Amino acid sequence: MPAAEFGGLVRAVRFRGGAHSHGHAAQAGPTGAATATVWAFFGGRNVTLFGALLVAVLAIAAPKLVALGVDSARWTWFWLGGAAGLAMLAAAVWTWLTGGGPLDAAIEVDRRCALRERVSSSLALRAAERDTPAGQALIADALRAIERIDVEGQFPIAVGRNALLPLLPAMIALALVLFVDDQRLTNPAAASAADGRGEQIKKSTDALRRKLIARRKQAEQDGLKDAEQLLRRLEQGVRELDHQRHIEKKATLVKLNDLARQLEERRQQIAGSKSVREHLSQLKQLDPGPAERLTQALRKGDYRQAAAQLSELQQQIRGAALGAAAEAQLVKQLRQIQDKLNKLSDAHQTTLDALRSQINEASSSGNRAEAERCQRLFDQLTAQQPQMDQLADLATKLGSCAQSLQQGDRQGAVAALDQLAADFAALEAAQDELDLMDDVLMQIGACKGAMACSLCRGVGCSACQGLGGGLGGQGSGHGLGQGRGVGPRPEEPTTTNLYDSQVRQQPGAGHAVITGLVDGPHVKGHVLEAIQAEFEQNAQRQADPLADRRLPRAQREHAQEFFDRFREGTN
Repeated sequence: MPAAEFGGLVRAVRFRGGAHSHGHAAQAGPTGAATATVWAFFGGRNVTLFGALLVAVLAIAAPKLVALGVDSARWTWFWLGGAAGLAMLAAAVWTWLTGGGPLDAAIEVDRRCALRERVSSSLALRAAERDTPAGQALIADALRAIERIDVEGQFPIAVGRNALLPLLPAMIALALVLFVDDQRLTNPAAASAADGRGEQIKKSTDALRRKLIARRKQAEQDGLKDAEQLLRRLEQGVRELDHQRHIEKKATLVKLNDLARQLEERRQQIAGSKSVREHLSQLKQLDPGPAERLTQALRKGDYRQAAAQLSELQQQIRGAALGAAAEAQLVKQLRQIQDKLNKLSDAHQTTLDALRSQINEASSSGNRAEAERCQRLFDQLTAQQPQMDQLADLATKLGSCAQSLQQGDRQGAVAALDQLAADFAALEAAQDELDLMDDVLMQIGACKGAMACSLCRGVGCSACQGLGGGLGGQGSGHGLGQGRGVGPRPEEPTTTNLYDSQVRQQPGAGHAVITGLVDGPHVKGHVLEAIQAEFEQNAQRQADPLADRRLPRAQREHAQEFFDRFREGTN
Protein backbone atom coordinates (compact mmCIF):
# COMPACT_ATOMS: atom_id res chain seq x y z
CA MET A 1 0.00 0.00 0.00
CA PRO A 2 1.36 3.44 -0.85
CA ALA A 3 0.40 4.88 2.52
CA ALA A 4 2.08 2.02 4.39
CA GLU A 5 5.24 2.22 2.29
CA PHE A 6 5.44 5.98 2.78
CA GLY A 7 4.92 5.60 6.52
CA GLY A 8 7.74 3.03 6.61
CA LEU A 9 10.03 5.42 4.77
CA VAL A 10 9.27 8.22 7.21
CA ARG A 11 9.89 5.90 10.19
CA ALA A 12 13.14 4.72 8.65
CA VAL A 13 14.34 8.26 8.22
CA ARG A 14 13.28 9.22 11.71
CA PHE A 15 14.74 6.14 13.37
CA ARG A 16 17.96 5.91 11.37
CA GLY A 17 18.58 9.37 10.04
CA GLY A 18 20.11 12.46 11.55
CA ALA A 19 21.24 15.90 10.65
CA HIS A 20 24.06 18.33 11.28
CA SER A 21 23.11 21.62 12.79
CA HIS A 22 25.35 24.55 13.64
CA GLY A 23 28.65 22.71 13.54
CA HIS A 24 27.63 19.67 15.60
CA ALA A 25 27.29 16.13 14.21
CA ALA A 26 23.80 14.64 14.52
CA GLN A 27 23.63 11.22 16.09
CA ALA A 28 21.49 8.25 15.14
CA GLY A 29 18.68 8.03 17.61
CA PRO A 30 14.97 7.72 18.04
CA THR A 31 14.13 10.48 15.55
CA GLY A 32 16.35 12.26 13.10
CA ALA A 33 14.40 15.49 13.48
CA ALA A 34 14.62 15.31 17.28
CA THR A 35 18.38 14.68 17.05
CA ALA A 36 18.83 17.71 14.85
CA THR A 37 16.77 19.77 17.30
CA VAL A 38 18.86 18.65 20.31
CA TRP A 39 22.16 19.44 18.64
CA ALA A 40 20.81 22.76 17.48
CA PHE A 41 19.95 23.49 21.14
CA PHE A 42 23.46 22.52 22.30
CA GLY A 43 25.08 24.69 19.67
CA GLY A 44 22.98 27.69 20.57
CA ARG A 45 23.51 27.06 24.27
CA ASN A 46 27.31 27.25 24.00
CA VAL A 47 27.18 30.59 22.26
CA THR A 48 24.53 32.09 24.53
CA LEU A 49 26.22 30.72 27.69
CA PHE A 50 29.51 32.29 26.61
CA GLY A 51 27.86 35.69 26.20
CA ALA A 52 25.88 35.42 29.44
CA LEU A 53 28.97 34.44 31.45
CA LEU A 54 30.86 37.41 30.04
CA VAL A 55 28.13 39.68 31.37
CA ALA A 56 28.26 37.85 34.73
CA VAL A 57 32.05 38.31 34.90
CA LEU A 58 31.63 42.06 34.42
CA ALA A 59 29.00 42.13 37.16
CA ILE A 60 31.20 40.11 39.56
CA ALA A 61 34.17 42.39 38.88
CA ALA A 62 32.15 45.54 39.64
CA PRO A 63 32.30 45.22 43.49
CA LYS A 64 36.02 44.47 43.21
CA LEU A 65 36.60 47.85 41.57
CA VAL A 66 33.95 50.07 43.16
CA ALA A 67 32.48 49.86 46.66
CA LEU A 68 28.83 48.86 46.11
CA GLY A 69 27.98 47.62 49.60
CA VAL A 70 26.52 44.29 48.43
CA ASP A 71 26.88 40.81 49.87
CA SER A 72 29.66 39.16 47.88
CA ALA A 73 28.33 35.59 47.99
CA ARG A 74 24.76 36.47 47.11
CA TRP A 75 25.88 38.85 44.36
CA THR A 76 28.10 36.19 42.77
CA TRP A 77 25.55 33.39 42.88
CA PHE A 78 22.78 35.69 41.61
CA TRP A 79 24.71 36.64 38.50
CA LEU A 80 26.04 33.15 37.79
CA GLY A 81 22.63 31.55 38.22
CA GLY A 82 20.94 34.26 36.19
CA ALA A 83 23.50 33.89 33.41
CA ALA A 84 22.98 30.12 33.23
CA GLY A 85 19.19 30.43 33.19
CA LEU A 86 19.23 33.20 30.60
CA ALA A 87 21.58 31.16 28.39
CA MET A 88 19.26 28.14 28.50
CA LEU A 89 16.24 30.28 27.65
CA ALA A 90 18.04 31.96 24.76
CA ALA A 91 19.23 28.58 23.43
CA ALA A 92 15.67 27.25 23.53
CA VAL A 93 14.36 30.26 21.60
CA TRP A 94 17.24 29.94 19.12
CA THR A 95 16.42 26.25 18.56
CA TRP A 96 12.71 26.96 18.11
CA LEU A 97 13.42 29.62 15.50
CA THR A 98 16.10 27.75 13.52
CA GLY A 99 15.17 24.09 14.06
CA GLY A 100 14.51 21.81 11.02
CA GLY A 101 12.11 18.95 10.30
CA PRO A 102 12.15 15.44 8.75
CA LEU A 103 12.91 16.83 5.29
CA ASP A 104 16.11 18.46 6.58
CA ALA A 105 17.12 15.13 8.15
CA ALA A 106 16.42 13.31 4.87
CA ILE A 107 18.56 15.77 2.92
CA GLU A 108 21.45 15.20 5.35
CA VAL A 109 21.03 11.41 5.04
CA ASP A 110 21.17 11.65 1.23
CA ARG A 111 24.28 13.79 1.43
CA ARG A 112 26.24 11.63 3.86
CA CYS A 113 25.15 8.24 2.51
CA ALA A 114 25.39 9.24 -1.20
CA LEU A 115 21.78 8.22 -1.91
CA ARG A 116 21.39 10.80 -4.71
CA GLU A 117 18.40 12.48 -3.09
CA ARG A 118 16.32 9.29 -2.93
CA VAL A 119 15.07 9.87 0.63
CA SER A 120 14.53 13.60 0.33
CA SER A 121 12.73 13.22 -2.99
CA SER A 122 10.45 10.56 -1.54
CA LEU A 123 9.56 12.73 1.45
CA ALA A 124 9.04 15.75 -0.79
CA LEU A 125 6.28 14.00 -2.81
CA ARG A 126 2.76 15.30 -2.40
CA ALA A 127 -0.06 12.95 -1.50
CA ALA A 128 -1.32 12.68 -5.06
CA GLU A 129 2.17 11.99 -6.39
CA ARG A 130 2.80 9.22 -3.83
CA ASP A 131 -0.14 7.22 -5.23
CA THR A 132 1.29 7.11 -8.75
CA PRO A 133 3.40 4.13 -9.90
CA ALA A 134 6.44 6.42 -10.20
CA GLY A 135 5.99 7.66 -6.67
CA GLN A 136 5.60 4.15 -5.31
CA ALA A 137 8.71 3.02 -7.17
CA LEU A 138 10.68 5.99 -5.78
CA ILE A 139 9.58 5.22 -2.23
CA ALA A 140 10.39 1.52 -2.57
CA ASP A 141 13.81 2.32 -3.99
CA ALA A 142 14.50 4.70 -1.07
CA LEU A 143 13.48 2.04 1.44
CA ARG A 144 15.77 -0.56 -0.11
CA ALA A 145 18.66 1.93 -0.14
CA ILE A 146 18.23 2.84 3.51
CA GLU A 147 18.00 -0.80 4.61
CA ARG A 148 21.29 -1.67 2.91
CA ILE A 149 23.23 1.25 4.44
CA ASP A 150 24.50 1.68 8.02
CA VAL A 151 23.15 5.17 8.55
CA GLU A 152 24.23 5.32 12.23
CA GLY A 153 27.87 4.89 11.27
CA GLN A 154 27.65 8.05 9.17
CA PHE A 155 26.57 10.14 12.18
CA PRO A 156 29.15 9.67 15.00
CA ILE A 157 28.85 11.62 18.26
CA ALA A 158 31.30 14.55 18.34
CA VAL A 159 31.77 17.76 20.33
CA GLY A 160 32.53 20.96 18.49
CA ARG A 161 35.15 23.50 19.48
CA ASN A 162 32.60 26.07 20.51
CA ALA A 163 31.76 23.84 23.52
CA LEU A 164 34.95 25.21 25.13
CA LEU A 165 33.81 28.82 24.87
CA PRO A 166 32.03 29.01 28.28
CA LEU A 167 35.15 27.75 30.10
CA LEU A 168 37.05 31.02 29.62
CA PRO A 169 34.59 33.36 31.42
CA ALA A 170 33.97 30.65 34.05
CA MET A 171 37.69 30.55 34.92
CA ILE A 172 37.85 34.35 35.07
CA ALA A 173 34.85 34.42 37.43
CA LEU A 174 36.45 31.77 39.67
CA ALA A 175 39.70 33.75 39.87
CA LEU A 176 37.82 36.93 40.80
CA VAL A 177 35.91 35.17 43.57
CA LEU A 178 38.96 33.45 45.08
CA PHE A 179 41.74 36.02 44.78
CA VAL A 180 40.18 39.50 44.64
CA ASP A 181 38.43 41.12 47.62
CA ASP A 182 35.51 43.50 47.41
CA GLN A 183 35.98 47.20 48.04
CA ARG A 184 34.65 48.33 51.42
CA LEU A 185 31.91 50.94 51.58
CA THR A 186 32.77 53.55 54.21
CA ASN A 187 31.48 57.02 54.83
CA PRO A 188 33.94 59.94 55.15
CA ALA A 189 33.45 60.25 58.91
CA ALA A 190 34.08 56.56 59.53
CA ALA A 191 37.06 56.57 57.17
CA SER A 192 38.53 59.56 58.97
CA ALA A 193 38.04 57.92 62.36
CA ALA A 194 39.60 54.68 61.09
CA ASP A 195 42.58 56.59 59.72
CA GLY A 196 42.96 58.34 63.07
CA ARG A 197 42.92 55.05 64.97
CA GLY A 198 45.37 53.55 62.53
CA GLU A 199 47.72 56.51 62.97
CA GLN A 200 47.47 56.22 66.74
CA ILE A 201 48.25 52.50 66.63
CA LYS A 202 51.15 53.17 64.29
CA LYS A 203 52.62 55.76 66.66
CA SER A 204 52.41 53.41 69.64
CA THR A 205 53.95 50.46 67.77
CA ASP A 206 56.66 52.67 66.30
CA ALA A 207 57.60 53.86 69.80
CA LEU A 208 57.64 50.23 70.96
CA ARG A 209 59.92 49.30 68.08
CA ARG A 210 62.41 52.02 69.06
CA LYS A 211 62.35 50.76 72.64
CA LEU A 212 63.01 47.23 71.45
CA ILE A 213 65.96 48.45 69.39
CA ALA A 214 67.42 50.14 72.47
CA ARG A 215 66.93 47.02 74.59
CA ARG A 216 68.45 44.84 71.88
CA LYS A 217 71.56 47.01 71.76
CA GLN A 218 71.78 46.85 75.54
CA ALA A 219 71.56 43.05 75.43
CA GLU A 220 74.27 43.00 72.77
CA GLN A 221 76.55 45.11 74.95
CA ASP A 222 75.93 42.90 77.99
CA GLY A 223 76.65 39.75 75.96
CA LEU A 224 73.13 38.33 76.34
CA LYS A 225 72.99 36.45 73.03
CA ASP A 226 69.71 34.63 73.65
CA ALA A 227 67.97 37.83 74.67
CA GLU A 228 69.45 39.64 71.68
CA GLN A 229 68.08 37.05 69.23
CA LEU A 230 64.67 37.09 70.88
CA LEU A 231 64.48 40.89 70.83
CA ARG A 232 65.53 40.89 67.19
CA ARG A 233 62.60 38.61 66.36
CA LEU A 234 60.25 40.80 68.37
CA GLU A 235 61.56 43.88 66.59
CA GLN A 236 60.89 42.23 63.24
CA GLY A 237 57.35 41.38 64.32
CA VAL A 238 56.63 44.99 65.35
CA ARG A 239 58.14 46.23 62.08
CA GLU A 240 55.71 44.00 60.19
CA LEU A 241 52.88 45.73 62.05
CA ASP A 242 54.15 49.12 60.90
CA HIS A 243 54.27 47.99 57.28
CA GLN A 244 50.66 46.81 57.17
CA ARG A 245 48.42 48.63 54.72
CA HIS A 246 45.30 48.53 56.89
CA ILE A 247 46.14 48.68 60.61
CA GLU A 248 43.44 47.22 62.85
CA LYS A 249 43.49 47.37 66.63
CA LYS A 250 42.32 43.79 67.13
CA ALA A 251 44.96 42.31 64.83
CA THR A 252 47.63 44.48 66.46
CA LEU A 253 46.62 43.34 69.94
CA VAL A 254 46.75 39.71 68.84
CA LYS A 255 50.26 40.23 67.47
CA LEU A 256 51.40 41.98 70.65
CA ASN A 257 49.97 39.15 72.75
CA ASP A 258 51.97 36.66 70.68
CA LEU A 259 55.13 38.69 71.28
CA ALA A 260 54.41 38.87 75.01
CA ARG A 261 53.88 35.09 75.07
CA GLN A 262 57.32 34.53 73.56
CA LEU A 263 58.86 36.80 76.18
CA GLU A 264 56.99 35.03 78.97
CA GLU A 265 58.25 31.63 77.79
CA ARG A 266 61.84 32.88 77.85
CA ARG A 267 61.23 34.52 81.22
CA GLN A 268 60.05 31.22 82.71
CA GLN A 269 63.25 29.58 81.50
CA ILE A 270 65.50 32.05 83.35
CA ALA A 271 63.25 32.75 86.35
CA GLY A 272 65.42 30.45 88.47
CA SER A 273 67.93 33.24 89.12
CA LYS A 274 65.23 35.13 90.99
CA SER A 275 64.59 32.13 93.23
CA VAL A 276 68.31 31.80 93.95
CA ARG A 277 68.41 35.50 94.78
CA GLU A 278 65.55 35.11 97.25
CA HIS A 279 67.28 32.20 98.98
CA LEU A 280 70.58 34.08 99.18
CA SER A 281 68.78 36.95 100.90
CA GLN A 282 68.44 34.65 103.95
CA LEU A 283 72.20 34.74 104.62
CA LYS A 284 71.97 36.62 107.90
CA GLN A 285 73.54 36.50 111.36
CA LEU A 286 77.02 35.61 110.13
CA ASP A 287 80.20 36.28 112.06
CA PRO A 288 82.29 39.29 110.98
CA GLY A 289 85.40 38.72 108.95
CA PRO A 290 87.05 39.21 105.55
CA ALA A 291 83.99 37.81 103.69
CA GLU A 292 81.54 40.20 105.36
CA ARG A 293 81.12 42.44 102.30
CA LEU A 294 80.75 39.30 100.14
CA THR A 295 77.83 38.11 102.26
CA GLN A 296 76.26 41.57 102.12
CA ALA A 297 76.45 41.57 98.32
CA LEU A 298 74.94 38.07 98.16
CA ARG A 299 72.18 39.09 100.56
CA LYS A 300 71.28 42.03 98.29
CA GLY A 301 71.51 39.94 95.14
CA ASP A 302 74.29 42.12 93.73
CA TYR A 303 76.29 39.48 91.88
CA ARG A 304 78.59 42.03 90.26
CA GLN A 305 79.66 43.32 93.67
CA ALA A 306 79.97 39.73 94.91
CA ALA A 307 82.30 38.92 92.01
CA ALA A 308 84.38 41.99 92.85
CA GLN A 309 84.68 40.86 96.48
CA LEU A 310 85.72 37.38 95.32
CA SER A 311 88.44 38.94 93.17
CA GLU A 312 89.66 40.95 96.15
CA LEU A 313 89.72 37.83 98.34
CA GLN A 314 91.64 35.98 95.63
CA GLN A 315 94.31 38.66 95.58
CA GLN A 316 94.60 38.61 99.37
CA ILE A 317 94.84 34.81 99.47
CA ARG A 318 97.29 34.65 96.57
CA GLY A 319 99.53 37.33 98.12
CA ALA A 320 99.22 35.96 101.67
CA ALA A 321 97.91 39.36 102.75
CA LEU A 322 95.63 37.78 105.31
CA GLY A 323 97.03 36.80 108.66
CA ALA A 324 96.37 33.51 110.39
CA ALA A 325 93.52 35.00 112.43
CA ALA A 326 91.90 36.56 109.34
CA GLU A 327 92.20 33.30 107.42
CA ALA A 328 90.57 31.44 110.30
CA GLN A 329 87.72 33.97 110.32
CA LEU A 330 87.37 33.59 106.53
CA VAL A 331 87.21 29.81 106.83
CA LYS A 332 84.57 30.14 109.54
CA GLN A 333 82.50 32.52 107.42
CA LEU A 334 82.69 30.26 104.38
CA ARG A 335 81.61 27.30 106.52
CA GLN A 336 78.67 29.28 107.86
CA ILE A 337 77.54 30.23 104.35
CA GLN A 338 77.94 26.60 103.29
CA ASP A 339 75.88 25.37 106.23
CA LYS A 340 73.05 27.83 105.56
CA LEU A 341 72.91 26.91 101.88
CA ASN A 342 72.94 23.20 102.75
CA LYS A 343 70.13 23.75 105.25
CA LEU A 344 68.05 25.46 102.57
CA SER A 345 68.63 22.56 100.19
CA ASP A 346 67.93 19.97 102.89
CA ALA A 347 64.74 21.76 103.97
CA HIS A 348 63.55 21.76 100.39
CA GLN A 349 64.19 18.03 100.07
CA THR A 350 62.50 17.35 103.42
CA THR A 351 59.43 19.26 102.29
CA LEU A 352 59.32 17.23 99.09
CA ASP A 353 59.50 13.96 101.02
CA ALA A 354 56.75 15.08 103.40
CA LEU A 355 54.49 16.09 100.53
CA ARG A 356 55.14 12.78 98.78
CA SER A 357 54.06 10.85 101.88
CA GLN A 358 50.98 13.07 102.29
CA ILE A 359 50.00 12.42 98.68
CA ASN A 360 50.28 8.66 99.22
CA GLU A 361 48.24 8.78 102.44
CA ALA A 362 45.52 10.95 100.90
CA SER A 363 45.31 8.72 97.84
CA SER A 364 45.07 5.54 99.91
CA SER A 365 42.35 7.05 102.15
CA GLY A 366 40.34 8.33 99.18
CA ASN A 367 40.78 12.03 100.02
CA ARG A 368 41.10 13.21 96.46
CA ALA A 369 40.97 16.95 97.19
CA GLU A 370 43.84 16.76 99.68
CA ALA A 371 45.86 14.62 97.28
CA GLU A 372 45.41 17.15 94.48
CA ARG A 373 46.37 20.05 96.76
CA CYS A 374 49.53 18.30 97.89
CA GLN A 375 50.34 17.34 94.32
CA ARG A 376 50.16 20.98 93.22
CA LEU A 377 52.54 21.99 96.00
CA PHE A 378 54.82 19.10 95.13
CA ASP A 379 54.93 20.17 91.48
CA GLN A 380 55.75 23.75 92.44
CA LEU A 381 58.62 22.66 94.67
CA THR A 382 59.86 20.18 92.09
CA ALA A 383 60.09 23.01 89.57
CA GLN A 384 62.50 24.74 91.99
CA GLN A 385 64.81 21.74 92.15
CA PRO A 386 67.34 23.15 89.63
CA GLN A 387 67.74 26.23 91.82
CA MET A 388 68.25 24.05 94.88
CA ASP A 389 70.89 22.09 93.01
CA GLN A 390 72.58 25.36 92.11
CA LEU A 391 72.62 26.42 95.77
CA ALA A 392 74.05 23.03 96.74
CA ASP A 393 76.76 23.48 94.12
CA LEU A 394 77.63 26.90 95.54
CA ALA A 395 77.80 25.37 99.01
CA THR A 396 80.12 22.63 97.75
CA LYS A 397 82.50 25.15 96.19
CA LEU A 398 82.49 27.30 99.32
CA GLY A 399 83.32 24.22 101.38
CA SER A 400 86.11 23.31 98.96
CA CYS A 401 87.60 26.80 99.32
CA ALA A 402 87.40 26.61 103.13
CA GLN A 403 89.02 23.15 103.16
CA SER A 404 91.83 24.32 100.89
CA LEU A 405 92.52 27.26 103.20
CA GLN A 406 92.60 24.98 106.24
CA GLN A 407 95.09 22.71 104.50
CA GLY A 408 97.22 25.68 103.39
CA ASP A 409 96.47 25.06 99.69
CA ARG A 410 96.18 28.64 98.47
CA GLN A 411 96.07 27.64 94.80
CA GLY A 412 93.14 25.31 95.45
CA ALA A 413 91.32 28.06 97.33
CA VAL A 414 91.90 30.53 94.48
CA ALA A 415 90.66 27.96 91.94
CA ALA A 416 87.49 27.36 93.98
CA LEU A 417 86.90 31.12 94.13
CA ASP A 418 87.36 31.26 90.34
CA GLN A 419 84.58 28.72 89.94
CA LEU A 420 82.37 30.73 92.29
CA ALA A 421 83.07 33.88 90.27
CA ALA A 422 81.98 32.08 87.09
CA ASP A 423 78.75 30.99 88.79
CA PHE A 424 78.10 34.53 89.99
CA ALA A 425 78.68 35.83 86.47
CA ALA A 426 76.12 33.36 85.10
CA LEU A 427 73.63 34.38 87.79
CA GLU A 428 74.26 38.03 87.01
CA ALA A 429 73.65 37.46 83.29
CA ALA A 430 70.43 35.58 84.02
CA GLN A 431 69.29 38.32 86.39
CA ASP A 432 70.06 41.04 83.83
CA GLU A 433 68.16 39.12 81.16
CA LEU A 434 65.24 38.63 83.54
CA ASP A 435 65.13 42.35 84.28
CA LEU A 436 65.31 43.02 80.56
CA MET A 437 62.39 40.68 79.87
CA ASP A 438 60.33 42.35 82.60
CA ASP A 439 61.07 45.77 81.14
CA VAL A 440 60.07 44.69 77.62
CA LEU A 441 56.86 43.16 78.96
CA MET A 442 56.13 46.47 80.65
CA GLN A 443 56.73 48.28 77.36
CA ILE A 444 54.36 45.96 75.49
CA GLY A 445 51.67 46.58 78.11
CA ALA A 446 52.26 50.31 77.83
CA CYS A 447 51.93 50.08 74.05
CA LYS A 448 48.52 48.46 74.45
CA GLY A 449 47.44 51.29 76.74
CA ALA A 450 48.73 53.98 74.38
CA MET A 451 46.71 52.54 71.49
CA ALA A 452 43.46 53.44 73.26
CA CYS A 453 44.55 56.64 75.03
CA SER A 454 42.62 59.74 73.95
CA LEU A 455 45.07 62.16 75.56
CA CYS A 456 48.38 61.28 73.94
CA ARG A 457 46.97 59.70 70.74
CA GLY A 458 49.45 56.84 70.87
CA VAL A 459 52.54 58.84 71.84
CA GLY A 460 52.52 57.77 75.47
CA CYS A 461 51.70 59.81 78.56
CA SER A 462 51.32 59.48 82.32
CA ALA A 463 47.58 58.87 81.97
CA CYS A 464 48.01 55.67 79.98
CA GLN A 465 51.48 54.89 81.44
CA GLY A 466 52.83 55.09 77.92
CA LEU A 467 56.27 54.57 76.52
CA GLY A 468 58.60 56.63 78.61
CA GLY A 469 56.47 59.78 78.78
CA GLY A 470 56.49 60.48 75.05
CA LEU A 471 58.67 59.95 72.03
CA GLY A 472 61.91 59.86 73.97
CA GLY A 473 61.22 63.09 75.86
CA GLN A 474 61.95 63.86 79.50
CA GLY A 475 59.79 67.00 79.92
CA SER A 476 57.58 67.84 82.88
CA GLY A 477 53.82 67.60 82.79
CA HIS A 478 51.27 70.30 83.59
CA GLY A 479 51.04 69.18 87.18
CA LEU A 480 54.79 69.33 87.95
CA GLY A 481 56.95 72.18 89.23
CA GLN A 482 56.36 74.91 91.80
CA GLY A 483 52.99 76.54 92.35
CA ARG A 484 49.50 75.23 91.72
CA GLY A 485 49.43 72.58 89.02
CA VAL A 486 46.69 71.35 86.72
CA GLY A 487 46.10 68.13 84.85
CA PRO A 488 47.34 64.62 85.57
CA ARG A 489 50.69 64.07 87.21
CA PRO A 490 52.78 60.92 87.70
CA GLU A 491 53.06 59.09 90.99
CA GLU A 492 56.20 59.27 93.07
CA PRO A 493 58.65 56.52 92.15
CA THR A 494 58.59 53.55 94.50
CA THR A 495 60.43 50.26 94.56
CA THR A 496 57.70 48.09 93.08
CA ASN A 497 57.57 45.33 90.53
CA LEU A 498 54.40 46.06 88.60
CA TYR A 499 54.55 42.99 86.37
CA ASP A 500 55.37 40.26 88.87
CA SER A 501 53.88 41.63 92.07
CA GLN A 502 52.00 39.43 94.50
CA VAL A 503 50.04 40.52 97.56
CA ARG A 504 49.50 37.83 100.18
CA GLN A 505 46.31 38.52 102.09
CA GLN A 506 45.47 37.05 105.49
CA PRO A 507 41.68 37.07 105.70
CA GLY A 508 40.10 36.68 109.09
CA ALA A 509 36.70 36.60 110.70
CA GLY A 510 34.69 39.78 110.25
CA HIS A 511 32.46 41.63 112.68
CA ALA A 512 28.96 40.29 113.36
CA VAL A 513 26.20 42.67 112.27
CA ILE A 514 22.58 42.38 113.49
CA THR A 515 20.24 42.88 110.55
CA GLY A 516 16.90 41.98 112.19
CA LEU A 517 14.96 39.68 114.51
CA VAL A 518 13.47 36.26 113.75
CA ASP A 519 9.93 35.37 114.76
CA GLY A 520 9.31 32.50 117.17
CA PRO A 521 10.64 31.45 120.53
CA HIS A 522 14.32 32.15 121.07
CA VAL A 523 15.30 29.00 122.92
CA LYS A 524 18.81 27.64 122.93
CA GLY A 525 18.85 23.99 121.91
CA HIS A 526 20.58 21.30 119.92
CA VAL A 527 19.99 22.44 116.36
CA LEU A 528 22.04 19.71 114.68
CA GLU A 529 20.15 16.93 116.45
CA ALA A 530 16.81 18.47 115.48
CA ILE A 531 17.78 18.72 111.85
CA GLN A 532 19.06 15.15 111.83
CA ALA A 533 15.83 13.90 113.41
CA GLU A 534 13.81 15.71 110.73
CA PHE A 535 15.81 13.98 108.01
CA GLU A 536 15.33 10.56 109.66
CA GLN A 537 11.57 11.06 109.90
CA ASN A 538 11.42 12.02 106.26
CA ALA A 539 13.40 8.91 105.26
CA GLN A 540 11.10 6.65 107.30
CA ARG A 541 8.03 8.33 105.81
CA GLN A 542 9.29 7.57 102.32
CA ALA A 543 9.82 3.88 103.22
CA ASP A 544 6.27 3.37 104.63
CA PRO A 545 3.81 1.34 102.49
CA LEU A 546 1.24 3.19 100.42
CA ALA A 547 -1.83 2.03 102.33
CA ASP A 548 -3.99 5.01 101.33
CA ARG A 549 -3.70 4.50 97.56
CA ARG A 550 -5.62 2.04 95.37
CA LEU A 551 -3.54 0.30 92.73
CA PRO A 552 -4.84 -0.43 89.24
CA ARG A 553 -6.44 -3.83 88.69
CA ALA A 554 -3.51 -5.32 86.75
CA GLN A 555 -1.05 -4.29 89.46
CA ARG A 556 -3.34 -5.53 92.25
CA GLU A 557 -3.59 -8.96 90.62
CA HIS A 558 0.18 -9.09 90.13
CA ALA A 559 0.80 -8.15 93.78
CA GLN A 560 -1.82 -10.64 95.00
CA GLU A 561 -0.17 -13.43 93.00
CA PHE A 562 3.23 -12.53 94.46
CA PHE A 563 2.00 -12.63 98.07
CA ASP A 564 0.12 -15.90 97.47
CA ARG A 565 3.27 -17.57 96.16
CA PHE A 566 5.28 -16.11 99.01
CA ARG A 567 2.90 -17.55 101.62
CA GLU A 568 2.77 -20.94 99.89
CA GLY A 569 6.56 -21.05 99.55
CA THR A 570 6.53 -21.58 95.80
CA ASN A 571 8.57 -19.76 93.17
